[in-house]
Amino acid sequence: MGEYYCILKMGRTDTYRACDSAIGAPELKIYRMLEMRKILFTLFVIGACCACDNPEDYTHPKTGSSGTTGSAATGSSTASTSASQSTTSSSNTGSSAAVSGPVGRDDSPTKTADIAASKFETVTIDGGGEVEINVGKPYHVAVLCNEKSMPMLKVVEKGTSLNITTDRNFKAAVAKVTVDTPKLNEIYANGTMLVKVNGVTGAHLSITGNGSSTVEANGTIDSLMANGDGACLLRLSNLESKTANITSAGKSCLEIKATQQATAKSTGDSVIKISGKPNVTKERSDNSIISVVGGK
Repeated sequence: MGEYYCILKMGRTDTYRACDSAIGAPELKIYRMLEMRKILFTLFVIGACCACDNPEDYTHPKTGSSGTTGSAATGSSTASTSASQSTTSSSNTGSSAAVSGPVGRDDSPTKTADIAASKFETVTIDGGGEVEINVGKPYHVAVLCNEKSMPMLKVVEKGTSLNITTDRNFKAAVAKVTVDTPKLNEIYANGTMLVKVNGVTGAHLSITGNGSSTVEANGTIDSLMANGDGACLLRLSNLESKTANITSAGKSCLEIKATQQATAKSTGDSVIKISGKPNVTKERSDNSIISVVGGK
């Protein structure tokens, strides 16, 4: 098709190649309309930026796990001023009200904090900012954020899950959490988060995107499960899997690479693009699109 389109994510514009020359003119018209909807929806979500105020009360939508460990900031605690200093969680007062933050964009000086974490295999992300996950490294979690907004960015290890959340009025100009982990089994992203995953290996990985989140990943695995809803974007064409199970809904867009077998189901106004020349079983409904590049 040779066309390019732009999606506004996290205050910046991502440009990438539209799905597949196999899409005909009528579908292309629908596709352009859907992308305009995604842009408007993303702008609305960025303005409203819905997130969890209290990570101790946060429940993973799939596992329902609970528990508490350290956090970058809870209640009125202030993050450390050096990356070499670890922070510990402060006791909560029982109120889930958002921490007061700057009225406009927070351009205050940045601070760093190290988070104590040592057993998570799942990363759950909800809110705004950027998260970079490096697989195959010893456990280490570091936060970089504007000083005034630091108490509103919370990182908590609960059982085998690392939860990263921001408050509703989070307006940091700089907000990045870097996560190193020896293994990774599952990622759940919501809100307007940009999530980058590097060096994925192993037997299986599950990635779920919701809201206006963006997830990018690279590496090689045996089996991938990818689920997209809302107006999320899952850019997984650099994550090669032997088999993939893909589900899309809403106005989500998923780019997947599988080399042997792919099962795809799309509903709503969603789009799935599959590369890698796998055998494909697909089920499509509504205005959704499943595009296969060189499939069997």
